[in-house]
Amino acid sequence: MNEKEKYKAIDYKKARDEALAAMVEFRKLGDDKMANAYLNLAAHIQAIRTDIDSMRLPKSDSLI
Repeated sequence: MNEKEKYKAIDYKKARDEALAAMVEFRKLGDDKMANAYLNLAAHIQAIRTDIDSMRLPKSDSLI
């Protein structure tokens, strides 16, 4: 397996936006605990994106 197949690029903006969308859905459901967890995840993803130029994960892994 070559390196292109083994790793994938992470779209930090998409991952952050998905976490924020999940937060909004949990707020609508009234589950503040999960909404806060997703808000923290979105903030963490944003911090990773701004602190590190690139990050490599195995293709099978996901941030969310």
